[in-house]
Amino acid sequence: MDAHQLRPLIGATYDFENIGAACIALDSGKVNGKIIVSVDA
Repeated sequence: MDAHQLRPLIGATYDFENIGAACIALDSGKVNGKIIVSVDA
């Protein structure tokens, strides 16, 4: 299998300040794909 051939499906992206909403989305089971939490350094 060639490198970089598979790409994950991103279902939702949240800022770190909205991590509560990300947890609710994860618990609901209605998001298809990965949930991304963006952390700005």
